[in-house]
This record gives sequence, C-alpha cells and structure tokens, in this order.
Amino acid sequence: AYPRSSEADRLETPSLDFEMLRPFSSLVRSLASSAQSRPAAFRERLGQESAYVPAAATAQPDLDLLAAGASVPAGIADDDLEFFFAEVPKSATSQFGNASSLPQGVGGLDGSAAATALQARLSRASSAGHVQEIVAEVGVRMDMMHVSTALHRLARFSSRSRRGSVEPSSDATVESLLERLGSSGALEQLNAQALCCTLWAVARLQVAPPWLPQLLQLCAGSASNFSGHQLATSLHALAKVEGAAPSHESQQRLLEALHQELRRRQRSLGPGGTSALDTVLIVDSLARLQVRDESLFSTLAAALCLHLQAGELGVREVRHVVTAFSSIGFADARLSAAVCEWLFPRLG
Repeated sequence: AYPRSSEADRLETPSLDFEMLRPFSSLVRSLASSAQSRPAAFRERLGQESAYVPAAATAQPDLDLLAAGASVPAGIADDDLEFFFAEVPKSATSQFGNASSLPQGVGGLDGSAAATALQARLSRASSAGHVQEIVAEVGVRMDMMHVSTALHRLARFSSRSRRGSVEPSSDATVESLLERLGSSGALEQLNAQALCCTLWAVARLQVAPPWLPQLLQLCAGSASNFSGHQLATSLHALAKVEGAAPSHESQQRLLEALHQELRRRQRSLGPGGTSALDTVLIVDSLARLQVRDESLFSTLAAALCLHLQAGELGVREVRHVVTAFSSIGFADARLSAAVCEWLFPRLG
C-alpha cells in the first residue's frame, strides 16, 4: 500500500548487502506474523490509530516476571543489544577533577584528589588487562566506588565466550572484586550510579553472587533517583539476571519499582527525555520480562516513531523494536506503518 520510491530516492538510500539483509528477514517475518494474527478490523485501522490486540486469548496479568530459567518469549530478537553500556559520570574522567563535583561516593570517603584520580584511571582503562594492572597496583586502597567501577570495566571488556562461567574464579580479579562487594556494609556505600553499574556488570558477566538479592533491593530503593539511562540499564540487566540467578522476591520488587518509575515519567519518554537507544532498550527489556502495560507501550511506540523519523534508529534497533512488540502481543498501528515506510526504500 506504499508508493514505490523514485529513482532519486533510491540513489540517496544506502544500499544493503547480503549480510545487512539478514536482520531484515526476521523483521519482515515479525511484521507479517503480527499483521496476520490480528483481526481484519485491526488491519483496516492500520495507519489511523493505535490498537493493542493481545496475541493470546487468555487474560494476562498487568505485571509478570518470567520464572528464572524460562525460555525467551517466542519472536524476541535472538541477539543481544550489546551496543549499550552504562558509563561512569563524565565528571569522573578528569585526572585532576574537583572531587566536590562528583556524585556521593566517587573519590573515596575523603574525596581526596588521589582517589578521584584513581576513579579516572579506572574509567579510562582501555582493556581488561589495563583494569587488572590498576587493581593489582592499588589493591585494598580502593573504596567501594572504585571496586564497582573496576568490575564494570571488566564486564564491559569481557568476551561473550567467557560469560556465564559456572565459577567466577576463572578470573581471579573478578572474584576478588565480587568478594569485596560482599563484605559487610559495602553495597550501602554505593550511590545510584554505582548500584546501576554493579547490577549491569553482574548481569553481563552472568554470575549470581550471594549478595545479589541485596543489590536488587538497593536498586529498587534507588529507582526514583535513576536517570532515564540508568532506568534502561537496570531493566536490561534485570532481564539478563532473571535467567542466570535463582528466582527471588527482590527481582520482582525491582521490576515493580522500575515499572512504576517509568509510568511516573511516561510523558518524558522519547526525544528530549530518553535517547533512541535507551528507548529501544526499555522496550526490549520490558518484552523480555513480559511486562504488559498498554498505556506505557503506547507512549513508547509514539516515542519510537519520533526517533525513527529523526533517523536515529538502524536496522538492528528496528528489528528489536518489532520483535519486542510482537513477542508480547502488542501491535501499534502507527509504529507498524512507520516501520514499513522506513523499510520500503531500503528493500526497493
């Protein structure tokens, strides 16, 4: 139902090679499956209004966390959104930055220049080996903010093949950092940013330390202080944790806290409030966690349309968006039309 693009339009549209077409095949199948599984009345409204039609006939709870070890919902994108990283504050990357400008907990208990410089060194580390050298050099002088940052950097540089090891002792540095974070009162010293980075690191490394439930509880209590980026990061981490750790009520509590915080900030989602990648990550994570909230997904769909029109989404991001909506049985007509319009000149 869309007019073919002109020759000029096709010349201006980047061509796609065979490898780039692979994600499109899944995207097209998801769109087709979504449209074919909906009633005729819904298909007739395509492009006119938002419409949410549950894929399953049985009623679904408003909030539902999949049991640990459950398989990923059918239709969800099978690759991970590895482009997403929770970064330490930019103010911490200056070698001789003013400690008073850093969030609470950065720079050590005394806020000394040396501790601030150490935080900057860890933040700028360019490889896992570099992080390990710094940790070996500094040792027990690191405060909990330093420990959290070091763990985060090691998780960022970890290879996919090494994640999910049964024993974290395969990496002595990671084991020592996890042990320090498990000491009495350690997690309570972390601010919202550090809590978020620690959760992300644990999820990426696919380990479940004994103190994980406490970390989840602390994150839930700090959700109201999270930035939009941190909310997206925490949701992404929670979606990965629930498949790697035994089910615990702290997982449900964090999910509820993040969900309610997103609802509270619903009007600010989208350009100017959340970046394109954060918005994609929120949608993808909510789908993986099987959170069915029509109002929230409707807002996210509108935000994604704006990001799509602004040219801020690529093939991989669009594929995750389409499969996320399809996997939980939500279909937004305007978003579907916008994706089709975006997709057509790239395949024409």
